[in-house]
Amino acid sequence: MRVLAEQRDNLTGVIYFCFEEGEEDGRGILAMLNQLSAHGVDVCWGIHVYAGLESGKICVSAGPRMAGAAGVGIKVIGRGGHGSRPDMSVNPVFCAASILTNTATAWVNQITAGRTVTLGVTSIQGGEAPNVIPDTADILGSLRFFNDEEGEKAVRIFKNVAEHTAAMNNCQVQFDDRFCVLCAPVINDEYYSNLISTALPEVLPENVTVSSCEPWYASESFSCYRRICPSVLAHLGINNPSYGSGAAHHNGFFDVDEGVLSTGVISTLKFVAMLQK
Repeated sequence: MRVLAEQRDNLTGVIYFCFEEGEEDGRGILAMLNQLSAHGVDVCWGIHVYAGLESGKICVSAGPRMAGAAGVGIKVIGRGGHGSRPDMSVNPVFCAASILTNTATAWVNQITAGRTVTLGVTSIQGGEAPNVIPDTADILGSLRFFNDEEGEKAVRIFKNVAEHTAAMNNCQVQFDDRFCVLCAPVINDEYYSNLISTALPEVLPENVTVSSCEPWYASESFSCYRRICPSVLAHLGINNPSYGSGAAHHNGFFDVDEGVLSTGVISTLKFVAMLQK
């Protein structure tokens, strides 16, 4: 920002820097989109450090770069009782387990081949005692995907399986409000991605700009900016074992190789300069 402010008289157009509230859980993105829409924006640029890429490398590939996400929250409602007489109860734990196995089967046969959707169920919680059948059991997790339509389809499949499996087991299900698509995939605009990938080697050392890296299955509210304009999210590598960085994100051993941050600054300035032509 300081460099651009110093060059204000040599620049055309308007540059907005976005400080997005509640970015980690996506609660501030709608306010940001409303504000930007009121001003009118032609293109959006961002950078995310990435432990899956070698330190100092930067990737601006077109197409899907980070996954969309849907929350999973199901409460299975049965009827509790003594563990010795399951026939006098309606066991929600068995029903919850069946929902997961049936969903896995549906995934194999109904998710479109070549359009990955991950089934990330992380918790089944039902009951606390070995001889008491609980009234309810809860299923939690998330789904990740790189295609908008397939993500919506995956949510429908999961809910359909849950409802029918519950009926088979004389149970009921309640879906959490967050059991829906929460975040779309980050999909880099082809035109601007190709433009900046050609421009970056002019200002960065040889072999710093990489043509591609594996899409990242984490999700990011930056995906929402493409609702209002073309967007590009660069991945800036921080994997440097000699420094001690490279552990997975959201991990207790995660660290950032701050030596790469200048590459991000230079790349951002080049993106702005590229738009002046």
